[in-house]
Amino acid sequence: MSQMHELIDFGQRFKDLFREKNIQQKKVAQMVGVAPQSLSSSLSRSNMNTDLVQKIMYVTGIKAFEIFQEQLGVVENIQQPVQVSSDLELQLKLCQNDVEHYKTQLEEKERMIQVLMGR
Repeated sequence: MSQMHELIDFGQRFKDLFREKNIQQKKVAQMVGVAPQSLSSSLSRSNMNTDLVQKIMYVTGIKAFEIFQEQLGVVENIQQPVQVSSDLELQLKLCQNDVEHYKTQLEEKERMIQVLMGR
């Protein structure tokens, strides 16, 4: 008979990682586009929606190996894969693109206000 592995409590694991990495849950909620109460409720459950798990991982930079390391018996001093830095660089680039996009939108709105005010 095969040994049954313990299921991962994703909500608790995320809360632990948020605490370890000094990540504010309220900020994560904002970044994934949900109300803080909704995220808190989701994190209180052991099973979570896969889309939400992926979004949290994306916005926080948490990697799968960090979530599963306890179940896999991974040593705490594990070195992060080289890919992590490129993922962070990708996130930074995406954020910079978003900032540029929002700046352009803001400039266009300001221009429209000036036109509407007859200036």
